[in-house]
Amino acid sequence: MKISTATILAVVCGLVGFAIGYWNQLEGRKAAEAALAEATRQAETLRGQLAKGTDRANLGDLLARYLVVKDTVEASNYGRAQELSTAWFDAVRAESQRTSSAEFRKGLETALSFRDQATAALAKADAGALARLTGIEDAVRSALGYPAVRVAAPGAAASPAAPTATPAPATQPAVQ
Repeated sequence: MKISTATILAVVCGLVGFAIGYWNQLEGRKAAEAALAEATRQAETLRGQLAKGTDRANLGDLLARYLVVKDTVEASNYGRAQELSTAWFDAVRAESQRTSSAEFRKGLETALSFRDQATAALAKADAGALARLTGIEDAVRSALGYPAVRVAAPGAAASPAAPTATPAPATQPAVQ
């Protein structure tokens, strides 16, 4: 059986065409896999940023809720402040177990360390309860990266973990 030159040439052309097509598909697949790997890396980065942002938003919400407790104490409504603080401390405990940020967790655990002291002061309707809450606000502010702006009142016992800051000097109004 004789194979004609045209048949051999057709088979060779078919094999070359197949090899070129295969090579193009292989290169396309490599490019697609590289793009997928880059997209996956970016997605992981964005997931981390989203988790950090979510934790920060939750911590900001806890700070706002704390400020409601503080305002209630300032209004000398100790019964309501005790109810609010109990719910607040429960939310802090839940958030400290949920958060993935060690920095946020540390601030929340510091805030939780004031629970017994704050609860006792509120239960006794202690006028110094606000001074005892200073460390809580400072711990949450610190975790958020905000400066501690609360200064313990003169004569009030400052909380041991509460950093203090000096108030900023007042600026003079411009003279016209």
